[in-house]
Amino acid sequence: MKAFGIIAAVVALMLIILTMAANAQDRTITIDEAIKLGLQNSKTLKLSQQKIDQAVSQYNQAKDKALPTADVSFTYDRAQIPANTLSLGETSLHLPTSANAYLGIASVNETIFAW
Repeated sequence: MKAFGIIAAVVALMLIILTMAANAQDRTITIDEAIKLGLQNSKTLKLSQQKIDQAVSQYNQAKDKALPTADVSFTYDRAQIPANTLSLGETSLHLPTSANAYLGIASVNETIFAW
């Protein structure tokens, strides 16, 4: 009697599964929809897209490094000289009261060979 109950439960379960599968909707989708669904749901495709984006970014960085770069800087210093007379025995040397120093640097760099 117990075996009959188990068999009846398995048969009932199989019938429920088969009726659920029979109620599935048939739908035709376009290629664009299929691609869109695939991109949304596939982790492999998302990873591949990230690798493509990374390669494009590296390409753009390499292209930017191929261009020459320029740099310009300017510095100004002023020194005050409080003791502007320097005595060397009988001769004395008169120094200015202040001194200005200007330093300008301009450079252009271009990579000729790189790894």
